[in-house]
Amino acid sequence: MKDVIYDYVTGKDFSMRVRQIAAAYIEMQKDIETEKRSMNRIWTKREKQITLVLENLSGMRGEIEGIVGGQKLLPEVDIFRSTLLQKMKALKIVKKRDVCYEY
Repeated sequence: MKDVIYDYVTGKDFSMRVRQIAAAYIEMQKDIETEKRSMNRIWTKREKQITLVLENLSGMRGEIEGIVGGQKLLPEVDIFRSTLLQKMKALKIVKKRDVCYEY
């Protein structure tokens, strides 16, 4: 029985099987890395879109308050404010004179 197993393990069939397993593993690893890069690009794009929406909402609010003479007529929206600040901190965006710098 040991001779049969030894012959199989040292034979071409076993060697071919191990190579096929290794090749499949390597291909799966490459696919995962490719998918990670793709998803990171997609998520980065979405985060920028979300940030742009929040910045424009904030700008629109400021413009409306400017039109009415700086009066704070619009109610505070804490969720909006905290979400905007969190997003800007997460994306390391600093706002200076209505221009956003990303670093």
